[in-house]
Amino acid sequence: MTNFRKVIFLEEHCNYNDDDDLSGRIHDGAKALAASRRMCVGLETSGEYSVEAEVLCLVLTNAVEVHDKDGRSLGVGVYDVPFSWVNHSCSPNASYRFCTASYSGRISESRICPAATETGAAGIESESISSNPELQKSMLVIGGSETCGPKIILRSIKGINKSKEVLITYTDLLQPNVMGQSELGSKYGFSCCGKRCRAMPTTYIDHRNLNFKF
Repeated sequence: MTNFRKVIFLEEHCNYNDDDDLSGRIHDGAKALAASRRMCVGLETSGEYSVEAEVLCLVLTNAVEVHDKDGRSLGVGVYDVPFSWVNHSCSPNASYRFCTASYSGRISESRICPAATETGAAGIESESISSNPELQKSMLVIGGSETCGPKIILRSIKGINKSKEVLITYTDLLQPNVMGQSELGSKYGFSCCGKRCRAMPTTYIDHRNLNFKF
């Protein structure tokens, strides 16, 4: 699933002077990625970067932020369709968590991209796997390649009837609505129009959530 076509259409109307513009950031990131790829194989830089833009859109649309047990961000992961197609809701009926994958001798297709914590050359933020013990536990290096990432577990938190959509929240529901909407806009390019977000006053409480038992 990708929003590539929508973003490409928006690129014709976006203002690249706006650092917060999603399509502008994809535009700039795709150009940099294309230039880096061509440089690695000794080719001259060209103005074509549609493939790189589509890849970035795929990641933005389907990736999820990976956290350790203390809630610290480790990076982003892209999982298969059963999870990556789960949509957002401000009144979710499911939640997810991560658990460190253990090596079973079988090569996994999971990948995790380390979170950026340091600013290096050319202003690019990076963090080495060797400097992060959580990443070391979450990723096993076999034959020189990163082959194993954290497993993601999706579970229901409410009764879900047959044929009903499984929904999770993409933001922290305990933060103010304005902050949540801003996060959805900057990270995913949409705003939530669910019952909870549209409620007046904004102190609306989903009483179904009060039945949770931890």
